[in-house]
Amino acid sequence: MKNIVFFLVLSFLFAPTAKAQITRGAVSGELYLSGVWYLDNHQQIHYAIFHSTDNGKNISLKYENIETPPPGEMTVGNVLGDATPGALYNFGNNELWVSFDYGVSWQYVENVGGANYTSGSVNGEIYKNGTDVTGTLYYSENFGFNFNVNNTNIKFTLEVGINSGVIYGFANYPYPQTGFNLNYSNDFGLNFSQTPIDSAVAFWSPSGQYPEISRGAAPGEIYLVSWTPELHYKIFYSTDTGYTWTEHFESDYI
Repeated sequence: MKNIVFFLVLSFLFAPTAKAQITRGAVSGELYLSGVWYLDNHQQIHYAIFHSTDNGKNISLKYENIETPPPGEMTVGNVLGDATPGALYNFGNNELWVSFDYGVSWQYVENVGGANYTSGSVNGEIYKNGTDVTGTLYYSENFGFNFNVNNTNIKFTLEVGINSGVIYGFANYPYPQTGFNLNYSNDFGLNFSQTPIDSAVAFWSPSGQYPEISRGAAPGEIYLVSWTPELHYKIFYSTDTGYTWTEHFESDYI
């Protein structure tokens, strides 16, 4: 089994046309992997979604589609976990789908229309933005089957916290920038406050090069990863929703 897993992980990492993904599940140790799987003898690319309950040591195939699937069949895109055990979202190819059986079967939800989705920290909670230039933020409590407008001026990328209603937002700008603010909301995106990130974080410019943030496992815990123009990257860590940061890692030249 280990050799199979190693081969599959290599397929994800080195597939030239894939955006391979790893996303967390609802319980500790649970992961979903998605992306290009292999090229068959008929030159058809196969996409797949795999599931693991032990941090990726063992994985099982849950869903597969070919590059040109039959009409009405879902195509693997961007996969997001939900707080509900077994629930999983897939968006891409202008469609949002949801599964309630760990990715085996899928139900169509809506047309994407260029939207970005971010799953929340409670059952069925999902956010949508990026549908228009004004920055409308939509919020759903029922797996995306119905959305309400929570804000109309959200022009940044979202990440959710681990508590219900907590959202982080950041503007993913390239280097150089003169300042970088981390946006924070604890009311489902109805209101946001801004926390300036000190210039010592992320290579002399607070935004560094294409920064990304990711939530941790405790309230207020958040990570920031950013590139420097000299092709190194650093990982910063905060326990107070981004007010203070500690550098945890710097890479060699890449």
